[in-house]
Amino acid sequence: MFVCTLRNPNEVRGTAEYFGGIPVGKPDPEPYAAGCARLGLPPHEVAAIEDSAPGRLSARAAGLLVIAYDHLNEQVTDADLVIRDLSRLPALLKAAPLASIRPELARTGGA
Repeated sequence: MFVCTLRNPNEVRGTAEYFGGIPVGKPDPEPYAAGCARLGLPPHEVAAIEDSAPGRLSARAAGLLVIAYDHLNEQVTDADLVIRDLSRLPALLKAAPLASIRPELARTGGA
């Protein structure tokens, strides 16, 4: 399951109920923590795909697996996984489940 936060959740149909009304933004962990809570999912079962440092900090602090979308080739080092081509993501996650990317999540049940 993937959770995203948006500057304006009303821009993407169907997301406002999950991500709207959060009073703080990234890098605070609350946007991701609230999204997980509203979806009824524990953070250790959720991955965040982020293209910004504040977003990665937010996701990490909330206990999510962090996947960096490094489309600007910034040599990201603060993520569990770095991708440069989003079209490869489904196959990659099918081949490597979240727990195999960050095994301590499976052992501890969270961050």
